[in-house]
Amino acid sequence: LYQKVNYSDGPHGQFNQTGNTEVRVAAKYRLWAEESHGIALVTSVNLNRIQDNPYTGVDSKPIYNIELAADQHFGPLALGANIGYRHRTPGDAIASAAPIVPMKSQYIGSLAASYYVSPLDSKIICEIYGSRPVVDEQNYASRMGSSTEALLGIKYDINSNVSTHVGGGSEVGHGQSSAAWRSYVGMNYAF
Repeated sequence: LYQKVNYSDGPHGQFNQTGNTEVRVAAKYRLWAEESHGIALVTSVNLNRIQDNPYTGVDSKPIYNIELAADQHFGPLALGANIGYRHRTPGDAIASAAPIVPMKSQYIGSLAASYYVSPLDSKIICEIYGSRPVVDEQNYASRMGSSTEALLGIKYDINSNVSTHVGGGSEVGHGQSSAAWRSYVGMNYAF
């Protein structure tokens, strides 16, 4: 997390410290696979690393995600989509963080594309993903609880089991906790 705060903009929220905000552990199991397409079940857990995070609340629990994903390949181009559920057990709201209310469970989904660039021996990847609250409290979903973001990155296969990726993104639809921009790095191991 990096933040730049303009104090002249009036009331605002900010974090006390910068750095890594969470750790996510994920697993994917192919339910059905053909050479050019397939369907998979994806599970993951997000472990919050921010003490007194206003978006998760005091003493919040890990966030659990389950998604159904599908992909289709057309030569070097691959397209994907997923739909899922994010289970949140938020802690109590932090009084000093008003009016931020800890986020509750959400529906999640995304559309993605990947293109293999042979001279780089890498894949250029892009994705648009979003979330919407399961329960719409006081028209909460209209702006605050829903968000849409887009990212662009590159993925390099080190060998047939290990790959690494790096990229960045930005908000498309502004909502509570939408980042003006974000970056990521990751490593995948396929059994």
